[in-house]
Amino acid sequence: MFQSLQAIFWEAIYKAIHLYNKCCQRCAHKSIKHFVPHKILKLNLDPEHYNKEVKRLKVKVRRAYNRRKLCKHYQAELKSLSKKLLTAKRNAQETFLSSAIQNESKSWLEFYRFVNRRKGKTPQEGHQGGLVLARQCPGSLGTCNPEETGLPELPTS
Repeated sequence: MFQSLQAIFWEAIYKAIHLYNKCCQRCAHKSIKHFVPHKILKLNLDPEHYNKEVKRLKVKVRRAYNRRKLCKHYQAELKSLSKKLLTAKRNAQETFLSSAIQNESKSWLEFYRFVNRRKGKTPQEGHQGGLVLARQCPGSLGTCNPEETGLPELPTS
């Protein structure tokens, strides 16, 4: 009789522990579900050559664009900020390309990614000459015509 009472006692303790464990698990899952923030990862769609200045100007242009209908002052601000943003983008692209060309052995992967993003764009299709290869324009990274340099045109495929 004592052994049967002991078995019933241990069985009751086991059930109580099991029930307590289930309750704790349920409580933990609910608290995690409701109180732990879930961060949604967003892909950064900006090109690699964008620096802090370009990103800062993008935010300013976006704000000015949203306020442009309030007053003419904001329209003028939007116009000037847009011009600054375009020049900052060009400067960032030029510095990125010049650093990629100077560090050939280290950053070919970056340069390949940059060129691969613009796959399908030939210099004639781009704005004001588009991407110019270093072979076409040996002195600078600006836009130039192959006729000016005397080099033959590269075939586009």
